[in-house]
Amino acid sequence: MNKSTRWVKVWETPLEWEAHVLAARLRKEGIPCQVVDKKDSVYVMIGHVELYVPSSVHLEARKLLRSWRSVER
Repeated sequence: MNKSTRWVKVWETPLEWEAHVLAARLRKEGIPCQVVDKKDSVYVMIGHVELYVPSSVHLEARKLLRSWRSVER
């Protein structure tokens, strides 16, 4: 990725482990991603964790995330 890569949020969850599991699954599919922790540093129950991918692959990432979500239900 170059410095001008635009990152797009594709997932948000209050569960840090869920974001990391999904990030690992996306990386396994060849999609680079970043996990951004937006939780409060003192009150860790407040906030969420976001998952970002490059804009060039965000549609593919969203499709994969939706398919995994429907299988897990």
